[in-house]
Amino acid sequence: MIFRHTEKRAYDMYKTMNSLVELDVKDYLVNSKAHRLNKHKWARPLIWAFRIEQVYGPLYGKMLRINKKKCIKCMKCVNSCPHQNIEFKDDKFKFHWQCTLCARCSFNCPTNAFSTGFLQLWKVNGRYKFKEPQEVEKDKHPKYCKKSYIRYYKEAEDRLNNSEK
Repeated sequence: MIFRHTEKRAYDMYKTMNSLVELDVKDYLVNSKAHRLNKHKWARPLIWAFRIEQVYGPLYGKMLRINKKKCIKCMKCVNSCPHQNIEFKDDKFKFHWQCTLCARCSFNCPTNAFSTGFLQLWKVNGRYKFKEPQEVEKDKHPKYCKKSYIRYYKEAEDRLNNSEK
């Protein structure tokens, strides 16, 4: 949710991820390689301690709101919710206690009618195309995670090159 990436960044991540799927499946199923989390003794306890979506999600799900003036009742939010947290009944949206903070409702809203409460500042709206963009879009956050992206693409390239040998 942090912010919207450029279409180019989203496409590069998508393309890289797809190139690694076969290797990941082979590593986990055929080679029985342990997941990265199993290599770090503090990873699992930290993940458990910071499982905010499990603890806070159900409470937060009740705080979601829809701007009725913007909403076109396309039902993309209702249909995309994996936990049926959003219900449309009697011309009203109702939110339940099953939210896991996946933000699909917000991502899929074509009119940006969703209010995500205090997470609104981090909200991203609209789907990515996952296609090579024809125009270069200005990156509003060029330094955000720059080293992480460089490392990710380098590690992916190394894995792909090593798998071909």
